[in-house]
Amino acid sequence: MTTVVRTGFDPGLWARCHRTAREEGLAPGLAALREALLPGLIPCGPGGHAVMPAALAGEASRLWVDGMTTEDHVELETLGVVDLPGGPVAMLGHSREPGHVGAFSASAQPRTLWLRGLLWLRLGLSEGLRDACVTYLAGRTVGSSVLLQQQLVKGALADVLLEHLEIRAVITSAGERTEDTLGRLHEQITDADRELLHLLGASGYLAGGTG
Repeated sequence: MTTVVRTGFDPGLWARCHRTAREEGLAPGLAALREALLPGLIPCGPGGHAVMPAALAGEASRLWVDGMTTEDHVELETLGVVDLPGGPVAMLGHSREPGHVGAFSASAQPRTLWLRGLLWLRLGLSEGLRDACVTYLAGRTVGSSVLLQQQLVKGALADVLLEHLEIRAVITSAGERTEDTLGRLHEQITDADRELLHLLGASGYLAGGTG
C-alpha cells in the first residue's frame, strides 16, 4: 500500500484541527492532523519519539521521522499512556538513528506543514485551557469577590488573550513561515500556557488541584 504525504495547502484543515483540539482535546486533534497530512504514518520528532492517540498507536508501523519516511516497518516501544480529556494518548519511541531508518528524503514542505499544523493544534489546546480558566475562576471567590473580577487576574487573562490573538494573526497572514518563526510561536504558546496554569494554581504543583 502506498502512503500519500499530502503537501497542498488547505486553509480549512487548520480551522478543523484548531477547533477539534480546543473543543475535544489532544487525541482528537492529533488524529485529525495526522489523517490530513500523514495518513498511515506515525509522525516522530528528530529524537524518534511520537505522541499518538492510543487508539491509533497500533495501526501503523511506518514512520515519518522529522521529514523522512521509512520504507520498512519499525518496531515501536510504548513509553507510557496518559489519559487526557478527549481520550488517552500514547508516548512511543524507536531506537533507530534517523540516517539508518531505511528512509527516503521528503521535501521540506511536508515538515513545515506538520509544524504549522502542530502550531494550530497547540493554539486550540491553549485557548481551551483559557476557556477552562475563565470557567474555573468565575466559580471561585475570595471573601465576597469573584476571582475572575480581581484586577490582577483580569490583567493576566487579557495578556494571554493578546498572545493568542497575536499568534493567530501571524499564522493566518499570507506567506510562508520559516521553521525559526514557527519555533518562536510554539515558545509563545508555552509561555501563555504557563501563565494560565498559574491562574489555576498549578505553579506550586499542588497535588489534586485543577492544574
